Amino acid sequence: MASGPRRRCSSRLPPRWNSKARKKTNQWVGDQVALDTNNRGIFFIHPEDDPEWVRQEVRRLGLHGLKCYHTMSNVEPTWDADIQAFLPEP
Repeated sequence: MASGPRRRCSSRLPPRWNSKARKKTNQWVGDQVALDTNNRGIFFIHPEDDPEWVRQEVRRLGLHGLKCYHTMSNVEPTWDADIQAFLPEP
């Protein structure tokens, strides 16, 4: 085990939540994960994404989890949304 501080980095999400920007961002995250076996990435999803497509993309990109936001739900106020309102499920 190496000693010393753990190297950390992060990225920001696109300012717009449209499908094209999310796909481009998810691809970029996958590209970064592929650069180093210590890298981990999460897949940014939308409530209307097809769960099977999400599953395929996460595997294809080598990512390790999902990133969802309650603010993407159609429930008002969004903080009262059940998880199913902003996380696609099969």
